[in-house]
Amino acid sequence: MVGSVSKLTGLWKVEDCQSKKGFICKRNVDSQIVVAPTTVLPKAFNIFGNDSYKLVAQKMRWDEARRQCKADDADLASILNPITQAYITLQMSKHNEPVWIGLNSNVTGGRFKWVDNWLLSYTKWGRDEPKNNYGCVYIDVDRTWKTAPCTNNYYSLCKRSPDEVPTEPPQLPGNCPEPKKLITWIPFRGHCYAFLSSKVDNWAHASVECLKMSASLVSIQDPEEGKFIQQNLEILQDEAKSFWIGLYKTHEGEHTEVKFSVKVK
Repeated sequence: MVGSVSKLTGLWKVEDCQSKKGFICKRNVDSQIVVAPTTVLPKAFNIFGNDSYKLVAQKMRWDEARRQCKADDADLASILNPITQAYITLQMSKHNEPVWIGLNSNVTGGRFKWVDNWLLSYTKWGRDEPKNNYGCVYIDVDRTWKTAPCTNNYYSLCKRSPDEVPTEPPQLPGNCPEPKKLITWIPFRGHCYAFLSSKVDNWAHASVECLKMSASLVSIQDPEEGKFIQQNLEILQDEAKSFWIGLYKTHEGEHTEVKFSVKVK
């Protein structure tokens, strides 16, 4: 399964002039047009799209930064697309300081999730990130996301949003194994999943590694399960580009799936 897609947003590409494309216009300013003042919410929140953001230029620990956002009826920011990422990094460029955001694994059950409960559908990880031994995430001055001890002191970004967060599918009763040796099991509809970005030599090796954990390579039964897996692969897209699954071809040429066997307890 492919774990990432090429990031082409903002790149220039030579194309046939007859191709049908969108377009961007540019013109000189008109001195006769009265420019309305920029809308700014109380306490320095700036509107961008449907949301509003506040860059807190005071160094704090991650938990302190979140409490500060909560006091402003906000939360540490989730970044859901490259447009928002570009806007935020533009605001950061005025300060040239690392900034805490709302991505965390310490308070979200051991996997990286947005603390405002939005799905992790877009990432901008730096090289060799994320590091599972650190639970808090910040945007560095190079504009990439990095993990760090939550006790580090950085600037922070708060976000208010009127949009409703989509609900996740209900989980069946039970629990997954506790995190062990940097392996985190994630529950979904009665099964537990481990996403391992460490590269193995071949499919058979990957299958053996799963068996050592009383599991098997994953089978994907329906679109909902496929979507769940895709969302979690987004976390690892800068660390591993593809992942083995349990589909294989027999000597008779038929495709067979290895059934995923770890049930929640």
